[in-house]
Amino acid sequence: MKKLFTLMVITLIFYSCSEKEIDSEKLVERGGVKYEVNKTTPYTGVAITRDADFNIILKSKLEKGLLKQRIYFYKNGQKKLEENYNEKTGLLNGNYEYYTENGELYTRGNYINGVPELQLEYDLTRLALQNLKVEKAYLELKIKIKSDEISNEILNNIGRNTSSLLYNPRKQQLELERTRLQTEYEIVEEKEKNFNLRIEELEKSEKIEKKY
Repeated sequence: MKKLFTLMVITLIFYSCSEKEIDSEKLVERGGVKYEVNKTTPYTGVAITRDADFNIILKSKLEKGLLKQRIYFYKNGQKKLEENYNEKTGLLNGNYEYYTENGELYTRGNYINGVPELQLEYDLTRLALQNLKVEKAYLELKIKIKSDEISNEILNNIGRNTSSLLYNPRKQQLELERTRLQTEYEIVEEKEKNFNLRIEELEKSEKIEKKY
């Protein structure tokens, strides 16, 4: 009997200490404060957001209806990003950690009233630059493919009348697609240039640790 009573007490303590969790769709916002549907008391607990496959992609911790913390997840369930907020201002504030899909810590830093410390900004800018290089290579490949398709379309129409060369709908469509891709490529190039400039500026700071 004594063991049963002890077990009941431990179970009660566990449930009283564990955070309440509900789906984010069951919350409504009133005046910038989150409430459960049909409730008048601001919500305290965790709001869960899922993707179309029902995987958890975000857990938002709320204190009296105000955002306190967000934890993002990869589709494989690994933590991706953890960030903390100032409940009163709604700005990022405190520790910040970013993980790879394998669960390894990529970088950590600190925000002060929405402003990142230099090391965090440096690491994230480096990461963004790596992603841009991948995107740039992908666009280069797509542009080459479109150019090859245009060349093939011209070759296929050799020997036909001149009007079929000038007013070829497929060729015109391919040229429009190539122009769109080239515009995207130029935008990525400009971003890459700006990121490199910012990295150079950050590397001048003695507070930056170059880990690459």
